[in-house]
Amino acid sequence: MQVKPSLLLNEEGRLSPHAIMAIMEKLGFQEAKNFTEHPIVPGSDGMDMYFWRESDRTLVQISYCTGEINPNNAGWYLRFKRNFKPGDNPEYNDTQNFDHEIPAQKIAEAIA
Repeated sequence: MQVKPSLLLNEEGRLSPHAIMAIMEKLGFQEAKNFTEHPIVPGSDGMDMYFWRESDRTLVQISYCTGEINPNNAGWYLRFKRNFKPGDNPEYNDTQNFDHEIPAQKIAEAIA
């Protein structure tokens, strides 16, 4: 499934956690409550999200911060591991950190 970055943005051009969660659900993922008590944690200018798909035991982390409130924390962590077991390193890891605010579109492109 190819995801267009624009599908991850709301009407104001901000990242939409609900859109991200809906797309992950379409891909067979659910909140990773089997690994963490709070798999979806909103922040003042970002989110931490963990998703789990039982069929192939895939764990996904989507965390981002736009830097609107604290520009020094802007960036994202996008990681996943198939056939996940606790202690495994991710097979995919895209980590970007910025010292300035970044556009939601740029984060949406990375997530897509």
